[in-house]
Amino acid sequence: MPRVIKVFKVVRVVNGVLLSAIAKPPEEIVYRPGEWTERRPNRRKWGPLAAFDSERAAVWFIRDTWWGTRDTVSSFWPIQVWEAEGVRSRARILRKPSRFRHRRTYEIRDFPSGTILCDRIKLVMRVYPKEGR
Repeated sequence: MPRVIKVFKVVRVVNGVLLSAIAKPPEEIVYRPGEWTERRPNRRKWGPLAAFDSERAAVWFIRDTWWGTRDTVSSFWPIQVWEAEGVRSRARILRKPSRFRHRRTYEIRDFPSGTILCDRIKLVMRVYPKEGR
């Protein structure tokens, strides 16, 4: 049985729904607190799921990657960090859908500091921003 580890997942909130932070339709993933989320069954060539090894690394990703000091994407999607349980993936690359017709996917091999690739993630508790913010 795979070992479950503690991870931190960055999600965006759109109309009350928790979605993958950077993926856009049709590849975005819906996360529900307390439920295991896996990459889509019909999208086995995509993935795995990305999380972080610490709250600090997740918040650093939000603030310093491409959203500046704001906690929103393009000023209209709130961003949250959740403490989560994850099952580490054996994969060392992340496959994402390509926007070009001649390529179905592209590979990401260089990740932000603290990135952990997971086959499954279960959101446990929101840790950022703190309640009431």
